[in-house]
Amino acid sequence: MKVSQNPIFIFACSPRSGSTWLQRVITGTGVAMIWGEAAHGFFDYTTAWTLETGDVANPHDLHSFLEKDVAMWMAMLNPELKDAIAANKLYLERLYGVPSKAMGYRRWGCKQTRYGMHSVNAVSEAWPKSRIVFLVRNFEQAFQSRFKYNTNIQGFSRGADVQEFCELWESQATVAHQCRDRDNCRIVKYEDLRDDRKALQRLLRWLGLSHHTVKLAAHDPVSVSVWSKDVRVVSMEDLGMIAPFRQRIDYLQGELGYEPIAS
Repeated sequence: MKVSQNPIFIFACSPRSGSTWLQRVITGTGVAMIWGEAAHGFFDYTTAWTLETGDVANPHDLHSFLEKDVAMWMAMLNPELKDAIAANKLYLERLYGVPSKAMGYRRWGCKQTRYGMHSVNAVSEAWPKSRIVFLVRNFEQAFQSRFKYNTNIQGFSRGADVQEFCELWESQATVAHQCRDRDNCRIVKYEDLRDDRKALQRLLRWLGLSHHTVKLAAHDPVSVSVWSKDVRVVSMEDLGMIAPFRQRIDYLQGELGYEPIAS
């Protein structure tokens, strides 16, 4: 079954950035089915390939095999990156595209809260007509949503969770900023979509969905939950844990149009 070759991907700079709300809005057009976060099978090549060269990220690669045959150490031998991307493309089209079409959606896509530049590059290579939305949110608001309204410890400790969150926001906001001039990518602030219906309309228009009716209203109180409220107070204890990342986060906040973290 042939599926759409212009999928939509939502890459959120961190969890608690409004990606589930945007997923619901886009799916609510009735045109594109946006699936949830894929923890597996989403162009995760960092352990075997480097996208910069297309080669295996160790000396025991395919080129070495073509020279030495079985006389080489083959434990990490893999095909070329282009073959991996082609295979992953078929996998995701079958996993997401085919069920979407069977349910009556013309287009498909998914959202991710964990990704790297390798994911963005692979998506762009697999589907040149794809649309990638980098959804960013003020660091403090996303942080508070994660740690003030959700006290569950997900890792070894709260401190480890804070460190992981900071690293994730910093690295993924960096990817978004680096891709800001790509034709198939757009950085969108969650706050703008939440507060300005015209901003949402502009995004839908860019996605090719503007002429369709959205079932879920942008300002529906059900769709904008309590954790969406603006909170800009980070505790002194949290400021201490954030300190190693503070300079880089403040820089990215400015580049994305936000104020620095309040001291």
